[in-house]
Amino acid sequence: MLIDTQQLQQICDQISEEVDAVVSIFADKGEILCSSKRTRIGAFHPGVAKVMAGEINRFEASAEDAAANPEILEGAALPIELDGERLFCVSVSAPLAVARPYCRLVKHWVVSLMQERALAASETRFRDVAESAGDWIWEMNEDLRFSYLSPRYFEIFQVRPDAIIGKTRSELAVVDVKHESWRDHEAKLEAHLPFRDFAYSVKNGVGETRHVKIHGKPIYDADGEFAGYRGTGYDVTEQIDMARALGRAQRLLADSIETIPEAFSLFDSEDRLVVFNSKYHALLFEDIGVDLAPGMTFETVIRECAATGRVPEALGRTEEWVAERLAKHRELSDPHIQLRGEGRWLLVSEHRTSDGGTVALYSDITEIKQHEQKLAEKSHAMEQLSNQLAKYLSPQIYESIFSGRQEVKLNSRRRKLTVFFSDIVGFTETADRLESEDLTELLNHYLSEMSEIALSYGATIDKYVGDAIVIFFGDPESNGVKQDALQCARMALAMQQRMGDLQQTWRDIGIDRPLRCRMGINTGFCTVGNFGSENRMDYTIIGSGVNLASRLESAAKPGEILISYETFALIKDEFQCEERGEIDVRGIAYPVATYAIIDAQNEPAARPERADGANFKLHLEPAKMSVEERAAAAQRLREALERLSGDTN
Repeated sequence: MLIDTQQLQQICDQISEEVDAVVSIFADKGEILCSSKRTRIGAFHPGVAKVMAGEINRFEASAEDAAANPEILEGAALPIELDGERLFCVSVSAPLAVARPYCRLVKHWVVSLMQERALAASETRFRDVAESAGDWIWEMNEDLRFSYLSPRYFEIFQVRPDAIIGKTRSELAVVDVKHESWRDHEAKLEAHLPFRDFAYSVKNGVGETRHVKIHGKPIYDADGEFAGYRGTGYDVTEQIDMARALGRAQRLLADSIETIPEAFSLFDSEDRLVVFNSKYHALLFEDIGVDLAPGMTFETVIRECAATGRVPEALGRTEEWVAERLAKHRELSDPHIQLRGEGRWLLVSEHRTSDGGTVALYSDITEIKQHEQKLAEKSHAMEQLSNQLAKYLSPQIYESIFSGRQEVKLNSRRRKLTVFFSDIVGFTETADRLESEDLTELLNHYLSEMSEIALSYGATIDKYVGDAIVIFFGDPESNGVKQDALQCARMALAMQQRMGDLQQTWRDIGIDRPLRCRMGINTGFCTVGNFGSENRMDYTIIGSGVNLASRLESAAKPGEILISYETFALIKDEFQCEERGEIDVRGIAYPVATYAIIDAQNEPAARPERADGANFKLHLEPAKMSVEERAAAAQRLREALERLSGDTN
């Protein structure tokens, strides 16, 4: 460690004496190593932990942050780095205007001390190396035989001097002395030329091969005669082994990158291509002949891509696309999808390396996109089909089935429902007078109008039987028995009112006699659910409550809404009803009291006034009339009354 904890503690204490602040120095995990406030030593700080992990380059907490979190003090924190390694983090807990400069001061102080220690250590290492270097000194005589080697040589190679002295270098070598490099070396020796960095291998005393590198220069005696060579030698075995290991590692890395199933590329911090696999080249420039080589910038690569015409997004807008692609590359946003030529889809994932470079993976997701498209098409087809099927089901039933709230299987349950029956009085006679096309149009128009009203009041439409409609309230959704009955009564009144509005429309298609509905409503327990077989079922209702509603409809007069006492008891507070007497119903041992709904008690002014005879028609809606319209209508009615009175006389 280049600096000890005691020195760091002294720095914290000295700074805190100069400024009113808590000065702390953190270790690599984000825990306090030393602090001017001793009680904080050992405490963990999550913000500083992020600084030490390299996620952020500084941490600051304002007074507002400190007020919101009692475990955090206002102040700033900076990393302390040496030779690119993040060793400590200093924090000064004080107002930010004070904390920031003192953080920088402490950082500079600690870094300076560590640099001094590092320099001293380096000098010590240099002395140690100089004193116990792996170098040795050698000398050869005029016959190019070793005449001297320094003691260090024998220490390194573990051999006796008599095994070396008097021999030539070629006699000690374990390499092919006929190799070109060796022949060149011997030629230099014969020519008495100096040489450097000549490398060869020898065996040491225990039979291991060692790699050496030597320098030498010729020496001459006082008379200028060649006397041999003198030089230095180095044991470079470790360097050779490391170089070979590095070469193997590089080959292994290249092989590993090549086996990656995705297209892979690595760009350095200057955005220049470092390495890539064949899939990357094929993906970008397959069958085009564009060369891709290390050193190319990322912008050059994507411009080459755009030039191929295989990037639909870049067609006709190369500069805009290049700018957009560079922005994504530099911002390193979430993985994004690119469409390439011939319908190929790519998922591009880019990540920043610790040294500022960028690793990119290009995954071919064409099959996935094709499956998605097919699934979307099938989903659209299913949606259209379900929309078609929905027309055969009541909306509530459709929704409960497709939302999963109701299973499509044979089952039933007892529920208290309000059941509604209606049909058109004399419809058979009317049908006999109409062509089938006109009859179809009339019936569909009538059923559509009534169904729209029913659905607007939340009814469940059970079935259509010719001109008859069966409706119920209370399943699969219910607002409570009373509200269900009230909604049914409101629906029935709205239907009768709409029937009055439709009279003129039907007269226009040749129906001279007005069509009128009779309706029956009963509230009681029924069995509701899916009935039929596993292959064909119907969601409907059965029971005596249903039979009673049907009997009430049959007993009602044209234009009348006949209800049972059970329904009357639920709606009497909001609807004006009249007693109609009792009727006998098959399956019920006692007569059933009946009532007719006249109108809603709280809406008398809104009720239209209608009358329809062979020579007399009246349609009056006072609630929709202005004061002037009412006055004009009253005048017309008085004039009509006078004419009637005069004709009578």
